[in-house]
Amino acid sequence: MDTKAMEAAQEEKPDERTARLQSLRSDIACYNGPVKSTDMEIVRPSLNFQELNISPETQNALETKIQLEVSLKEKQRKEYETKWKEFLLLDEPLSFTEVRRFMQLERPNKFPSSDELLTYLENKPQEAIQDAEAHRVEIEGRGGNVRGIVKNYERFKDFKDFEIKRVEDLCHWNKIKSFLETSNLKTKGIRVIVIDNEEYWKNFYGSNPSKSEVEPKTIILKKELFESENISEENLSWIVHEIGHLSFYDFLDDKNGEYMTGVQGRQKYTETAMESIAFQIQVDYLKGLGKTGEQCLTFMRSYVDESFGSDENLDNSEKKLKQKELEQLIRYVNGVLKL
Repeated sequence: MDTKAMEAAQEEKPDERTARLQSLRSDIACYNGPVKSTDMEIVRPSLNFQELNISPETQNALETKIQLEVSLKEKQRKEYETKWKEFLLLDEPLSFTEVRRFMQLERPNKFPSSDELLTYLENKPQEAIQDAEAHRVEIEGRGGNVRGIVKNYERFKDFKDFEIKRVEDLCHWNKIKSFLETSNLKTKGIRVIVIDNEEYWKNFYGSNPSKSEVEPKTIILKKELFESENISEENLSWIVHEIGHLSFYDFLDDKNGEYMTGVQGRQKYTETAMESIAFQIQVDYLKGLGKTGEQCLTFMRSYVDESFGSDENLDNSEKKLKQKELEQLIRYVNGVLKL
């Protein structure tokens, strides 16, 4: 084979990461074994050995066989779970079919207490100050005033305009409860932080009205919007979106640090495994309310405009990034609604 032919063959050959991604995708799609530990109850039949009138030896043999089968099935389930974690760590967007498979996975439902969330809020201003100090050179290089930034954050050290509550105690919980249950979005133990201060929100959470945190695993909501009597169905869907994030964090568990480090390094947003789950679950919720594809697309365009701002205020690179994010969101909408 000549040099050009060899180079062409190498270009066609997928790299190791792509090959692994394809292999995991195939294994997940073909899997038909147990998904949850409770599935083992199906493997473990309820036998009445007295009614069967069998000898103790035969009984022992049957019990050993059943236990072996249960052990093998549990091993199979754990291997499937491990493959899912490896798949998610590769951080490629999931198809809607894959999102539905993900939602069936067993998750530990480990969420922080109210006291832990209170500590998180108490520490937030100081952490922001330390972050500003750590990036002093970068900030001042852009013409920023670190001293002013620090002084601004110090104002919030005794911040009290918030409430910590169980997710099921949210004002409009009954409007999303049924969807969450049918979608296997487990919410037991989730607590949310509701912020009632516009200035605090802008300083710590930016423009979007809802946020999720990986550490501690919680949702932060802007009270003005999410406790409004006239909240729109589209805006309410952000709670579903954030619960999708927490399901992702909860499943990855001790792999969250590795995942988040990778995300920051890749500098992607909507084109990630985590966001593909959250956005497609959100669109599925809207679909269940009877929203059309065009209504969902209009909502996503509005979201991108709010996040990036109007085109006349963006440079070319920002416009390209905005368009790229919108195109990915359109793919999610199309995938859920089969447009």
